[in-house]
Amino acid sequence: MASATNVCILNDTSEWYHWGCHGSSLGLRGLVDRRFQPETITIVPIKMSYAPSHLPETPEEMSDLRSAEAFLKTWPAAQSLIEADGIVINGEGTLHGFAAHVKRLLFIMAICGRVLNKRVHLVNHSVFPPVGDPAALAFYRAAYHSAHHVAVRESDSLRILRERFGLAARLAFDCLPLTLESAALQPRRDGADYAVITGTSAMDEARFGVLKAGTMRLVRAGLRVIWLLGAPKNPATDEADQARLCAAPLGAEVVAASSFEEWARLIRDARFVFSGRFHYVIARLCLGGPFVSYGGNTPKIAAMLRDLNLPGLLVEAEADAVPTIDLANRIAFPPRAAELAERARANMES
Repeated sequence: MASATNVCILNDTSEWYHWGCHGSSLGLRGLVDRRFQPETITIVPIKMSYAPSHLPETPEEMSDLRSAEAFLKTWPAAQSLIEADGIVINGEGTLHGFAAHVKRLLFIMAICGRVLNKRVHLVNHSVFPPVGDPAALAFYRAAYHSAHHVAVRESDSLRILRERFGLAARLAFDCLPLTLESAALQPRRDGADYAVITGTSAMDEARFGVLKAGTMRLVRAGLRVIWLLGAPKNPATDEADQARLCAAPLGAEVVAASSFEEWARLIRDARFVFSGRFHYVIARLCLGGPFVSYGGNTPKIAAMLRDLNLPGLLVEAEADAVPTIDLANRIAFPPRAAELAERARANMES
């Protein structure tokens, strides 16, 4: 797809979950525009990945014409696939497990590559298939081998694609740094006396123990603690629920950023960030300053930190929260937006 008149970006998260997902999708959109210079870019939001449609029963149906026709007749955004010259799939946040929306996105990939004969770029994503489910792995394998170009955000996904599916993918990075690199943020506020905390995509009793121990360490350091929320639309219900239940017991003030710039500025100006959210960690890496993470529903944060030679900043046990925060406070963390944006550009490089 050296050039294209109409590129369709599927699974767009610019109005989904939180401001980090928004920034990641905007970064990808700009990258697609610069790479292909299309006349039009058609955006299909992630909510369409959840829209009811025909779904295949077996992996063999992934390339079956009748099954594809049944899908194209029942999926509301099907016309966007048919009219596009090229397909870019923003896989971030979707391709793990085997829920119906995952199966749908895999099926779309196969239909576009095998039935509609479109060039398919699957980018800006991590992949963690259910390794104990041979049928699900067969669906993943069929879909991934339908794509013409695959780029992942961290090395665990790269290894999984190589070992499980015999697929050579490109190691890139999440596209959020591309948006942060050019964001028009207000000047840095010196002397900020607060820390940012968040929940995680997989909160349980053990992870809450980690969050509580770390937050209490920040409070003892004299910092005001804010639980940072915010999204353009369709905010993350799990994060809001965690903030509602957990912020008050931790002595944290819930703050909902009303714009991407406010979200980024609050992360940049904080004395410390303690987050189980992938994009919050990336934002802090881009903008500079000490942070610690405590993981989520997949190993992608651990893999990303390992790739960046920062494996010691992921807390897995409550007893490790305080010493890890103390360690992070002794390390220099300069802004890395330019470096990480360059890695993100590899998403669209052959």
